[in-house]
Amino acid sequence: MRLRFFLPRRGRGRGLGGLTAALAVVLAGCGGSSAPHTLTAASVPQPKLPRPKPSAPKQPRLGVGLTEFNANLLNHGATPPAFAPWRNKVEALHPRWFRLIVQWDTAVPSPTAAPDFAHPEDGCVRGIAPCAPFSGVRALLQAIASQQRAHPGQWNLLVVFTYTPAWAAIGAHGCEPPHTEPRARPIDTEALPGYRNLIRSLLAEAHADGARVDALSPWNEPNHPSFISPQRSSCSAHSPLLSPAVYAKLARAARDELAGTKTELVLGELAGKDAPSPLAGGGNPCRMPAAALGPAISRPASPSAATTRSRTSPPRSTTWRPGSPRATRRCAPRSTCAPRCWPTSRTS
Repeated sequence: MRLRFFLPRRGRGRGLGGLTAALAVVLAGCGGSSAPHTLTAASVPQPKLPRPKPSAPKQPRLGVGLTEFNANLLNHGATPPAFAPWRNKVEALHPRWFRLIVQWDTAVPSPTAAPDFAHPEDGCVRGIAPCAPFSGVRALLQAIASQQRAHPGQWNLLVVFTYTPAWAAIGAHGCEPPHTEPRARPIDTEALPGYRNLIRSLLAEAHADGARVDALSPWNEPNHPSFISPQRSSCSAHSPLLSPAVYAKLARAARDELAGTKTELVLGELAGKDAPSPLAGGGNPCRMPAAALGPAISRPASPSAATTRSRTSPPRSTTWRPGSPRATRRCAPRSTCAPRCWPTSRTS
């Protein structure tokens, strides 16, 4: 049996409600049961749709970069012909980061001299040809700027300072290796304004050269006696470390100088050491910024203050945004802190 329903021509638009009622009546009158059967929305089973599985959070990528001291290998564009093939190989690496090491004693040899970032370099590799002179840090910054323009998102610049000028260093004391140079000794507290001026001048030089400084590290390998000496008050692996307090002074000064800029503060830059020694710090490379430096750096300095050497294990660093709440909360005194750690220097 077929049932057909014809709606009046005039009432087809509003006759659907009647059609629904008619269907309900027909369905109720069919079948062998005397009990009425009514079809409602609640009686229709809902289809079970599979729930989408939550996607796993993306893991951070390794930010591979390089350190190079010869500007002739870094220019995007014209470069001396003898360096061009090797420059092309450097560009083919597509580094996300470039680590620029700035020697304070070279840039500011005397307390009365303004920072000079155009110190002439012969362009050789330890005196071996080919050679092509260039203007020190200034030429390196200009070369990095050319790469940043040519390759957006790559060649992010990390600046690292090292070597205290003799006029800014304190005298010999504690446990030092033989023939320690004055430039390896800690900075005198009275020379901290000169250190802050170095940072300020470097950022101004980079801006003038068109380079973007994405991150800055206060000091290179502060747990190594070649860069901060002495490391300990006496020649025992268990004697108190002096270097964390020295490094914390530099880090606080850098934090205050970078406040209000877009440059990240990188803490650590530690030399990999498997165990403590009389002449150097050691242990977990990630522990020094967290346990020793965090509490000191998180305190303002004043009420108004707002990769390529072989090591036994990779040096580590952690990044904090200067002046941000995170920078003051991450390592509160007596807390256990686990900052992001990443190697910034490793032999390939």
